[in-house]
Amino acid sequence: MEKILGLGLEVKPGRKRVPGEGKSLYFYDYDNHLFELHAGSLSNRLDAYKSKTKNGGGDK
Repeated sequence: MEKILGLGLEVKPGRKRVPGEGKSLYFYDYDNHLFELHAGSLSNRLDAYKSKTKNGGGDK
């Protein structure tokens, strides 16, 4: 995080997360491309979505 801020990049607020999905950091580069740095694996993320669906969760 220090390196990103040290480069003068603007960190954007994250989005709502499903528990167990992991965390992300969003920022734009100098060409205005949005980047996401994600902590966690794709497998963990997909398992969290499956668990939410099984437990009656959903986007409401």
